[in-house]
Amino acid sequence: MHNYQSRAWLKWLSLRHVATLLVLFIAFAYSAWLIKVTSPKTQEERYSDKIPDYYLTDVVALEFNEQGQLLHQLLSPKVIHIPSDDTVLLKAPHITVYSTDVPPQAPWQITALHGKTIENNKYAWLWNQVVLHQPSSAQNKEMTILTSRMRVVPSENIADTHAPVTVIQPGLEVHSIGMRAFLKEKRVDLLSRAQGVYDVNAAGDN
Repeated sequence: MHNYQSRAWLKWLSLRHVATLLVLFIAFAYSAWLIKVTSPKTQEERYSDKIPDYYLTDVVALEFNEQGQLLHQLLSPKVIHIPSDDTVLLKAPHITVYSTDVPPQAPWQITALHGKTIENNKYAWLWNQVVLHQPSSAQNKEMTILTSRMRVVPSENIADTHAPVTVIQPGLEVHSIGMRAFLKEKRVDLLSRAQGVYDVNAAGDN
């Protein structure tokens, strides 16, 4: 009887030991997974999905409408494609937005030190020394807009920003926080805190 109880006791201890080891193993595996998914990525892991798959130099990209009219032109000395999010990084981008009006206005020129396009070039984001400029023509006065960053939507001929901007025309200089420019209509909406100085003589108005 004593031997039978001893064997039963040893068997119970063995099963308990196995169960405890199994629980500890599961807990250890879960803890290791939790640490992996919650801990910050290493620098190599953070940037591994940002490796470009190709780059181009001295890029000239043109877009025409169905009637063969030139709508937009993009110049950049170097573009880099990031495949993970289909982003195109632009060095010193220069975008020209042409007028299809008859007679046409002067084309808008948009430049910056850096930029990128996303969603199959639906949007262009520009930053560092952004300049939006339209030279004068028989149809329009000269206009220059300066800011630190800007979004451009070529398909809608819209440029906007929430950063501080300076709008300059002959005899007029206006400062504002944010703006939206409708390039086709040559209309600029200043979003907030707009203030400026107007010089009638420098503007050439009667």
